[in-house]
Amino acid sequence: LPASPEKSAVAAETLARCGPPPYVALTWRAGTRDWNALLKAVPVAELGRALAGLRATFISLQRAPAEGETAALAAALGAPVHDLGRFNQTLEDMLALLHRIDIYAGVSNTNTHLRAGTGRIAYVLIPHPPEWRWMNRGARSPWFPDFPLYRQTYGDQRASGWEAALAALRRDVAVALNAGLPS
Repeated sequence: LPASPEKSAVAAETLARCGPPPYVALTWRAGTRDWNALLKAVPVAELGRALAGLRATFISLQRAPAEGETAALAAALGAPVHDLGRFNQTLEDMLALLHRIDIYAGVSNTNTHLRAGTGRIAYVLIPHPPEWRWMNRGARSPWFPDFPLYRQTYGDQRASGWEAALAALRRDVAVALNAGLPS
């Protein structure tokens, strides 16, 4: 999907005001908070700790973050987080921003699908139980074969189940950042 030149220019200017590239954009929740509704989420502080120390300008693309979530992410990262969630107001704005982001990681949401439209990959965090499009197991989805998947494990009630998935995400993001390759 092509981004309009005007919206792409706005996205580029906005990112430049946040800091230098590479730009790593994150989301930690999708779905609704209503009872018995689809909710996909990863603990925001765990996500931040997993990516702490990586050299990047961090961007939140979280739609309607709860009070304190962006600050919690920044504290866990040990780095500023620039909230660009307002780009979610229109698909065209978000598409232009996702064209400009170097790395996008988060739970499956509208932005994941828009990112696919840009021809660039997204690193997708898959909560347990998984949504149908991400299948029950495997490192790839037939619908998004280029997207690496990081699955929450199930079983240990004392832990969140995200430890191995977030360690793998950190490794892959670090490799992409160090390679200087667009993701």
